[in-house]
Amino acid sequence: MCPLLYDCLLTDLKDMERFIGQLKKTAEASRRTEPTPADYETVLQRQNIPLSSLKPHLKNPVPKEKL
Repeated sequence: MCPLLYDCLLTDLKDMERFIGQLKKTAEASRRTEPTPADYETVLQRQNIPLSSLKPHLKNPVPKEKL
């Protein structure tokens, strides 16, 4: 764990910035201005993040009864 909250936030911000930069480059390499789902998949694979790690986030946080 990071000793200071600021250091943790800065590290997370740099990681997100790198991810977004790679995503933009991937889209631009295909002459697109907007990334596609395939671009996200490519960048996740480059950063060794398995797609299965996103599965918990697919569940709607609002119960069906309240929808």
